[in-house]
Amino acid sequence: MSRESRIGMFAFIGIVVIGLIGLFLNPIERLRDQYFRVDAVFDDAGGIRDESPVLYAGVCVGRVHSFEVKDGKAILTLQIKKKALIPKDCTVGTSSTGVVGDTYVKLSGGNPGAGYLQSGDVIYETKSDRMDKIITKAQKLIESAETTKDNIDKMRN
Repeated sequence: MSRESRIGMFAFIGIVVIGLIGLFLNPIERLRDQYFRVDAVFDDAGGIRDESPVLYAGVCVGRVHSFEVKDGKAILTLQIKKKALIPKDCTVGTSSTGVVGDTYVKLSGGNPGAGYLQSGDVIYETKSDRMDKIITKAQKLIESAETTKDNIDKMRN
C-alpha cells in the first residue's frame, strides 16, 4: 500500500470515527432536552436581548431564546432549565445589574401549591418600579434639592 493510500485511509477512518461520536453523543439534543419553553408577555421589555439571562430568586435558571412584538406587546420566549421548579404564579419583570448594567428577566416568589411552569405556559409581566423609574425620581429629587439650595442662597443675600 502506498503512502498516499495510507494517509487517505487514516483520514477516512478519522472522519468516520468523528461522525459516529457525533451521532452517539448528540450534545445538541441532550441540551435541548434539559430545557422547556415559556412565553412571557411584557408591555415594555426594557432592553432585553436574545440570550439575556433569566433569574429566579437570584439564580440563573435559563435565558431568553427569542422575542417578537405582537399587538404592541413584547413576547419573550424563555428557555428554562427543567430542574428549576418555578411556581406558575411567580412575578415576572425585568431588572438590571446596576445603573448601566445588563438587563435580565427576573422571576420571583409564587406559591408551589399553584403548580409549576411547564412547556407552553404563558406568563405576564408584573408591574413594579424599574430602575429607570427610580432614576427619574432621583433626578426630580436632585432638581428639587438644587431649587431649595438656590432659595436658601437668595434668603442669605
